[in-house]
Amino acid sequence: MTKTLVAEAAGRRWELLRPSDLERLWADFPEDDPTAEDRIPYWVELWPAAVALARFVASKASVLGDGWCLEVGCGLGFTSLVAASMGLKVVGMDLLWDAVAFAQVNTRHNGVPAGPCWIAGDWNHPPFCTGSFSSIWGADVLYETRFFPALEVLFRQLLAPEGKVWLADPDRSISRGVWDRFRARGWRVACLQEMKLPWYGGPSLVRIWQLQRKGAQ
Repeated sequence: MTKTLVAEAAGRRWELLRPSDLERLWADFPEDDPTAEDRIPYWVELWPAAVALARFVASKASVLGDGWCLEVGCGLGFTSLVAASMGLKVVGMDLLWDAVAFAQVNTRHNGVPAGPCWIAGDWNHPPFCTGSFSSIWGADVLYETRFFPALEVLFRQLLAPEGKVWLADPDRSISRGVWDRFRARGWRVACLQEMKLPWYGGPSLVRIWQLQRKGAQ
């Protein structure tokens, strides 16, 4: 059984299918296994940062050219689907097979024939060649400080020399210092946009951050 989540981006309404029995998902999660922490099923939610990122990428689609784009932590696939519907070549990657499976279902459900290439992969060991992507995106992927080192290395390895990274980040105290850490490692950092989106407890503030290598245009 599935539940439908609804969002708007790129001038249309999108329906994202997810498992309806969330209690079963959590019941099956081995909470006493410390190695299972990365498999917490956060992917079943359509987070405000994902909606903000999808809308932002849609607004930039015309300037992205014909290079390949990568979304890390794609979850239900919303941003990648929006981008693919606008003609971009996209790879959506998530650690969990279940997330990738639902992203594939959502491709068909939303009628995106030239959909993204969906891959189950670990950002600690990304299965791509150096410099493969002209653009890399992620929504709410810095919610734990331990993710920073692996993601910074991934961006450095996989981004083309003149490429850009776009990260949609909610106003979490845990990630506020991360932008200075990127600067210290030689990245140009800019906050491009702020959005307030509805969420369960009230509006959620999301910022869109851009990373570029120093010297890139």
